[in-house]
Amino acid sequence: HKGRAYMNELEAVRVVAGKSPEILRALAGLDTHAAKGIYTYSKLRETFSKLAGTIVAADRVAPDAGWISRSLMQISSLVKFRRVDGLSEANSTEFLVFQAEKHLESDNLAEAVRVLEQLDDMAKAEASKWLSNAKERLRAEQSLASLHAHAVLMLTAEKG
Repeated sequence: HKGRAYMNELEAVRVVAGKSPEILRALAGLDTHAAKGIYTYSKLRETFSKLAGTIVAADRVAPDAGWISRSLMQISSLVKFRRVDGLSEANSTEFLVFQAEKHLESDNLAEAVRVLEQLDDMAKAEASKWLSNAKERLRAEQSLASLHAHAVLMLTAEKG
């Protein structure tokens, strides 16, 4: 589930903003997902929690593995084992996934994304859709922060 649509709210801000280029730029960053919404923090945490084992398992299959190895990996992926105590080798996929989970628990989405960007190719491919959704969330937050800053400036200018 994504968050709810916000087309009406976006249009209302556009009307109030007038022709302010800074505000229009910030609003443009929110246009893409206005009809469907963006993932909430809780949904990103939930989907990552379900995906974590798959990300770790993806790293265990060599890119040049034959079909027998891949088939065995598919079968063994029905039961996923991974460390959750953070004692994995530094910069291993397990460790990076553990770190990302810890960052998500403290609502530090930007740091979770930064950590997951360090994954190797196979693991990163498994995380790609989640990373895309998380980056959408971060871009929307940047746009909202910019809107907030410009709104404060406009209010200050009106009072001044």
